[in-house]
Amino acid sequence: GIQEAEMSTVMRDALAVCKALRIRFLWIDSVCIVQDDKSDWELESQQMGSIYRHSFLTICAPASHSCRQGFLGSHNDKIDVPFQSHINASIMGSYTIENQGLDSQMRFLHPNNRTPYNIGNTVSSWATRGWMFQERKLSPRKPVFGRSMFPFVCAHHSICQNGFALPSSMMEMLLRAFRALELRLLNDEDVHMAWTEITCQYADLTLQQPHDRLPAKSGLAQLFANSTRLLEDSYVAGLWEPHVLKGYGLLWQREAIHTRQSLLNQFWVAQHLKLPTWSWAN
Repeated sequence: GIQEAEMSTVMRDALAVCKALRIRFLWIDSVCIVQDDKSDWELESQQMGSIYRHSFLTICAPASHSCRQGFLGSHNDKIDVPFQSHINASIMGSYTIENQGLDSQMRFLHPNNRTPYNIGNTVSSWATRGWMFQERKLSPRKPVFGRSMFPFVCAHHSICQNGFALPSSMMEMLLRAFRALELRLLNDEDVHMAWTEITCQYADLTLQQPHDRLPAKSGLAQLFANSTRLLEDSYVAGLWEPHVLKGYGLLWQREAIHTRQSLLNQFWVAQHLKLPTWSWAN
């Protein structure tokens, strides 16, 4: 076994959460998947969607930027500023100024979407990483340890420790969408649109290894096939063959490339992955 003293900081924090909730078993990908073993990785990576879907809960740690940085404790930089009205001295209180980061994407969020959950995700790299997509979308329950807030998210709602609560959207918690697919509540065009929405959200994310583009989504594709009764062998380069034959999924555009590294990654993908030009994954 692994002694607690040998664990990384983020692993020790995850263990502390499990102990507090009296959860006996903890699955950590870097421990349960044999590192530097290609055959084990190929086998286990296909199971990750099912692992997240059938978990009791998934510990999400946007506050942690690496395995050496824990996620428990306060991470937010904020200050409470007292005030008192110069017109009416009986009016007094305080307001809070919080650092959300100069590089955050908060300016792109509609005011109605500036919830504690979205704010915490936006100022973290956690929500931009491709391998986190299945974790975010398929887990039935998520305690999300952000920099400043601690939302709990399930298929029905998200709620923070300050009492702020909102209903969860179907596309944020895909288990509800899969249930609708299983019950045949959607027609063929709606099924395609559901996959298109999933793909659009995923395509914007980053991956350290460009060749992970399809594997990081493979577990979700497998669950989608099971829910829609599509054949798994009809999944071709990130699209479903029955949809492609009807012309679905072939109309897409590439976003502008802003960095040299992004351009080099595109060249690498074209040379090594041998994906068809009509696929969004190319």
